[in-house]
Amino acid sequence: MNEIFVSAPGRACLFGEDQDYLGLSVITVAINLRTYVRGKATEDNIIKINYINTLEIDEFSIQEKIAYRSKRDYLRATINILKRDERFSNLLKGIECEIWSEIPIASGLSSSSVLVVAWAKFLNSAFGLNLGEKDIAQLAFQSEVAEFGEPGGMMDHIASAIGGQLLIKCTNPPQIQKLDPPISGLVIGDTLVKKKTIETLVKRKSEIFEGIAFVSDQIKDFNLETVEMARIEPYLQKMDGNAAKRLRAVLEMRDIVKMAAPALKMDDEAKIGDLINRHHQSMRDGFENVIAKAEDMIRASIDAGALGGKVTGSGNGGCVIIFAPQHQLEAAKAIEQAGGKDYIVQVDEGARDEKPK
Repeated sequence: MNEIFVSAPGRACLFGEDQDYLGLSVITVAINLRTYVRGKATEDNIIKINYINTLEIDEFSIQEKIAYRSKRDYLRATINILKRDERFSNLLKGIECEIWSEIPIASGLSSSSVLVVAWAKFLNSAFGLNLGEKDIAQLAFQSEVAEFGEPGGMMDHIASAIGGQLLIKCTNPPQIQKLDPPISGLVIGDTLVKKKTIETLVKRKSEIFEGIAFVSDQIKDFNLETVEMARIEPYLQKMDGNAAKRLRAVLEMRDIVKMAAPALKMDDEAKIGDLINRHHQSMRDGFENVIAKAEDMIRASIDAGALGGKVTGSGNGGCVIIFAPQHQLEAAKAIEQAGGKDYIVQVDEGARDEKPK
C-alpha cells in the first residue's frame, strides 16, 4: 500500500475561552506547530500505532471488541465509532503508522484534539471514507468529547481541521467564518506548568451554569447571547460563591469577541492588543486561572514591545499567546528570561496531506 502522510495544526484561542460549550462565539487561530501521522493500510486487520514522542506502541485488532485502556483512549475511540457506523464499518482494515508532535502537551494548544484530528485525517485516506474537513472535525469531536462524556465543545477540532483564523459561532451546527487578513506577530510562551484541563473545565462549567440558572429564574426572556451586562448586574450581586464571578467573565469575553472580529478585519493593531489585554484581565479576575509565571511572562513581553498577551486555553498553567507585531524576537527573549519556552508562530492551514519523505 502507498504511504499516507498527514498533519494537523495546533490551535490557539485568540478570543473566547469557555464560550464554545455555551453556544457563543470564539476566535481561533491554527498555528504552525503540528502533529503528524505517517503510515499505511495493511490487510491483517491489526491497528499498530507507534507514538514517537512517548515511545509507546498500541496494537489491537479491528475484528475484536476494542476495549479502552483509559478514560481518554481517543484513537481507539475513533475506530469504535467507525465500526458502529454502517456507512464505514466495512471499509476498515489494518493500519501501521507512527505519530509525533511539535505541540507541547497539556499546555493550552489543544494537543489532544489535534492528535485526534490528525488521526481522523489519516483514517479518512487509509480507509477511503470521503470525509470533508467539517466531517473530520465532527469525527474527532465524537472521539474525544462525546464518546467519553467530557466537557468542552467543537472549537478545537474545527480550528485544527479547517485552519486559518476563524470566527466560530458554536451552535449546532456551528457557523464558521474565515477572518482575513490572518493576524501576524504572534509568540507562544509555554509556562512549562502542565494544566489539568478536564478537572479545571468541569468545575468552572458547573459554576457558570449555576449562574445562568439563577439569572434565568429572575429574567424570563434571558438570552446569554444578547443580554446586556447592566441588566443582570443586580442579580449577580445576589449570588453566593463563584457563580456570579464566572458568569460576569463569560459576558465580558462574549462582548470582547464581538469587538475583536471587526478589529481583526481592519488589522487595527492597537485595538487588537487592547482587547487581548482586556480578555486576559477577565480570565484572571473572573476565572482565577492565571498562575504567577504566566502573568510574569505576559508583563515581560509587553515591556519588550508586545501590544498584548493572554492565557490561551483553560489556564492554571499551560501557554500564553503574545501579540507582538514587529517585536516577536524581543517578546520571545523576554519569555525565555521569565523562565518559559518561546515559540514564534504564524497562522497556518488546517489538516493536510504532507509530501512523503
